[in-house]
Amino acid sequence: MEQKISLSLILPIGLMLFSFFFGAGNFIFPPVLGQLAGDNLLAATIGFCISGVGLPLLGIIAMAINRSDNPDNLASPVHPNFAKALVVICALTIGPFFAIPRTAAVSFDTGILAFVPAGYHDFGMVAYSLFFFLLTYYLSVNPSKIIDNIGKIMTPMLLVCLAILIAFVLIDPLGPAQAAQGDYAAVPFFKGFQEGYNTMDLLAAMLFGAATVNAIESKGILDHKLLTKLCIYAGIIAATFLTLIYSSLAYTGATSVQAFGIISNGGQLLNQIAVHYMGNFGKITWRSLSSLPALPPASV
Repeated sequence: MEQKISLSLILPIGLMLFSFFFGAGNFIFPPVLGQLAGDNLLAATIGFCISGVGLPLLGIIAMAINRSDNPDNLASPVHPNFAKALVVICALTIGPFFAIPRTAAVSFDTGILAFVPAGYHDFGMVAYSLFFFLLTYYLSVNPSKIIDNIGKIMTPMLLVCLAILIAFVLIDPLGPAQAAQGDYAAVPFFKGFQEGYNTMDLLAAMLFGAATVNAIESKGILDHKLLTKLCIYAGIIAATFLTLIYSSLAYTGATSVQAFGIISNGGQLLNQIAVHYMGNFGKITWRSLSSLPALPPASV
């Protein structure tokens, strides 16, 4: 008997996939985009979401149609060696070359640094990075528990914290959007498109899609038709949450210039906004949120 698709089945998978994509860069880029885009916020945000959400969603759909937990299979029709080279390059780019160091550095700067005594920052960074990556490995090494660990526990925590902060901003904005600056004044759409690509989610789509297929299969779902539908629906859920959060964070940044001036570090900007609205509770909430480990697709 074919298993029916229900919200209770789809939602944790979609939230897991959302958490895969929503890493350190996804926190720090939209608020800074909002500050610099100012009154050109809409065009910049659309460009950001096309490259940061739309293109990765197409990658997930491609992996869903391919129905494979091996990312090589997507590019293998071109040539097997091309497929292997592409996967290696993408894994290195979103892994040790750029994204992995960024996940630890951003969470340390926004969540831990203020608690480390002066003169011990380097040691604190090393110790925190070791703890961070050991915890990440522990939570992601078992594919059968990825959906439960991420989709049912960690991602809802992250979304609740973000929702609280964004609600304060929407109810009582810090100030009006200022004039756009730099490239955001001349070509806001294309500058936003470039910043969306900088999240590197497009490069990760092939790997995250394979991890999603693997996680679904580990739940005993092997029917090809059902597997494809679940992946596509999960991709749509992840894309919806990403679009809403990117737009909200960009708006948050756009309204903050009058209060805080231009702050180039998105993590520090959001920390200040949280403290402004919620005092010490906001500081604790934001530091806890930003310190959640970003879980990679360890099974790929």
